[in-house]
Amino acid sequence: MKPIPLRELRLLGVAKRWQIDYPLSQLDSLEPVKGWVQAQLSGSELLVSGSGSTLVELCCDRCLKTFSYRLKAHAEELIAVGSNLDSSLNAEFDGAVESLDPEASFDGDQWLFEQLSLQLPLKRLCDFNCSGIMINQINHETKAVDPRWAALGELSEQP
Repeated sequence: MKPIPLRELRLLGVAKRWQIDYPLSQLDSLEPVKGWVQAQLSGSELLVSGSGSTLVELCCDRCLKTFSYRLKAHAEELIAVGSNLDSSLNAEFDGAVESLDPEASFDGDQWLFEQLSLQLPLKRLCDFNCSGIMINQINHETKAVDPRWAALGELSEQP
């Protein structure tokens, strides 16, 4: 979907809804993202809601194997339009209120990408009971010992 200028959303007067069934360029996924995004501009607020899901490949933090993970997001967000925000609202959220320039465009793909990215797990485990890398299973190759260090190796083997 291409970004839509906020002035076009204002002229519509109703919510604009997009169906999504394609890969998002910012998200490396195994299948297309499926879902929807809806945006409605009323007054100085942009109400955005949406839902999406896809399959991504992650690397386990314990055993380093790759595994498939179903990524799902459902979100609603109220974004202020304009720079003259209600000061009580801005103070209530400690200045952390998102706002858009009235002449800007809304990019639904970017918004959905951000919502999906927020759902990625902090601790990426292939299985809750993953035991990690098993040291005894690692194939250790015998390396040729430099003859200059052979005497040191013999010392470490003595009781």
